[in-house]
Amino acid sequence: MRLLILVLGLTVTLSACQTVRVASEKFDFQTPYYYSHTYMYRGEYKEKRSGSAEVFLPDGIETTKKHPAIVIAHGASGIGKQQFWWRDRLLDRGFIVAMIDSYTNRGLTNTIMEPFAVTHEEMIGDAFMTLERLAKNPLVDTKRIGIMGGSRGGITALYSGMKGVREKFIDSNVEYAFHISKYPYCGFYPLGMKTTGKPTLLMAGAKDDLTWAVHCQRFVEKAKAAGNTNITYVEYPNVGHSIDNPSIINLPTPTFTMRFWSPNDCYFEQREDGIFYEGISGRSTLTKEDRAAIREYGGICEKQKNPTVTFIRPPSEVVDDARRKILDFVKPFEGAK
Repeated sequence: MRLLILVLGLTVTLSACQTVRVASEKFDFQTPYYYSHTYMYRGEYKEKRSGSAEVFLPDGIETTKKHPAIVIAHGASGIGKQQFWWRDRLLDRGFIVAMIDSYTNRGLTNTIMEPFAVTHEEMIGDAFMTLERLAKNPLVDTKRIGIMGGSRGGITALYSGMKGVREKFIDSNVEYAFHISKYPYCGFYPLGMKTTGKPTLLMAGAKDDLTWAVHCQRFVEKAKAAGNTNITYVEYPNVGHSIDNPSIINLPTPTFTMRFWSPNDCYFEQREDGIFYEGISGRSTLTKEDRAAIREYGGICEKQKNPTVTFIRPPSEVVDDARRKILDFVKPFEGAK
């Protein structure tokens, strides 16, 4: 418990030192509440729930030109030091930055132990609602809007690039120009595995026991076999979750273990009937009862009732390399026009 307090205290201390930025715009939106991938692909929902986003402009932005933009999706812990760190670096490179908040309007601060409180599909929807609104900003070049996220936000960044998903949330034909997905859960495999074809950078740690790299390996294999060649996959050996998170980078000990729900053993494949079936239990994901049964099988496919995750402090050279690869990846989209 003492270590948990130290880590949380470190996070707060680092956040307090963060550069103060004032958002140029904050907006709310209503996102279709899809309970699972099956319902999302069917376009079936009964209600909408509220999310929000804030937009930040680079210092001294030229108002007579169009600028690239990037949407940042947070993870299960909500908006924190990691998102702010990337916001500032991307603003310095001339990107307009939109930061999604998928929790506050839904009455939450995190989903660490309650993964269904906000579904992955809702967060994907939040990304499209933000994209649609951001595209209306006269300073934004609609052909150069990208998305980046880590962990749960990495799921958002990755699956917002699957063909046919955008239409389940917005009518606009605007789409993301690039995707940066860091250590996501990659265990959803839509039928056909077709992406939008936009450049995608997918990063994982080989020793990540929160979101296993094996699912991302399988995702890339399936996607490339389906003809999607515009995916760059980077896997770091001997590295765990949150490769670029300042709170993990600055852990006072080499490792830190905490309670955390994770899909791990699960993977979900869509069949010809359009339904996603869990590959271990064979149950569908069509109803709440099915999802409950999958969870009962071992806590969202965990084998223990009180699962834990061990975070590993990454070597500085890995952190530097991951950050450099991301900044190199966005470089072709930089510049006012």
